[in-house]
Amino acid sequence: MRLARVAPLGTLARLLPLAALALAPLALTACDPGAATPSSSASATGPAPTSAAPSPSVSPVVTPTPPALDPHPAPADLVVSAEGILPLTIGLPPASNPGAAMISYDEDYCYSEEMGTTEGDLGRWTANYPDVMDVYGYPKNPFYLAADDTSIYRLDVFDQDMPTTEGITIGSTLADVQAAYPALVEGTPGPVSRIFWVTGTRGYLVFETQDPDAGLGVPGATGPEEVILMRVITIAGSPDFAAANSGNIAGACF
Repeated sequence: MRLARVAPLGTLARLLPLAALALAPLALTACDPGAATPSSSASATGPAPTSAAPSPSVSPVVTPTPPALDPHPAPADLVVSAEGILPLTIGLPPASNPGAAMISYDEDYCYSEEMGTTEGDLGRWTANYPDVMDVYGYPKNPFYLAADDTSIYRLDVFDQDMPTTEGITIGSTLADVQAAYPALVEGTPGPVSRIFWVTGTRGYLVFETQDPDAGLGVPGATGPEEVILMRVITIAGSPDFAAANSGNIAGACF
């Protein structure tokens, strides 16, 4: 009968540490959850999210406020249009008009013992400006107006230096007027003049012309047909009438 050989105690002591070392990596691997999925940490963390770029701020569009008109422009600053002699506006009441400072009411304007007009409708609205010389050399207001309590319905210009918005004045040629106002309309000729106008929102800007070469207009004048009168008529009225060489003036006392 053969008995199994038993390793000496010293040999066993040497083998046990080696076995333990061989098994250690397996045990560490099984117990470390991070080691089982080495890429899980990177995928969970990922790259830091980037914040969206802020939208550029849009500044609101600001419409500039036009400068307020002088309530009483200097004589050299008066300009004529189909809307009036701004800020004096055709078709609006005189007392509450934006250009009310340009005019005043004279309750005795038409009073005249010589003419026998001492009662009745004597008051008129007049221009608050110094007189100027008209084309015939007579002193005149730079403009005259016809008005009632509800509306200024006519403005007559006598200042030879007062331009329209397009630069036309009394004395400009008809050719100048036609070039400045392509929409010019010709009206019914008068006995000694012709009538032309342009239409605005509130009124008509009227040009009355005479031909010096035909013996009309300023005595002794020669040359092409030219503007002798300018006026503004409210859109509710008619622009088609002649007034040259007559007493038909806005606000006349007869």
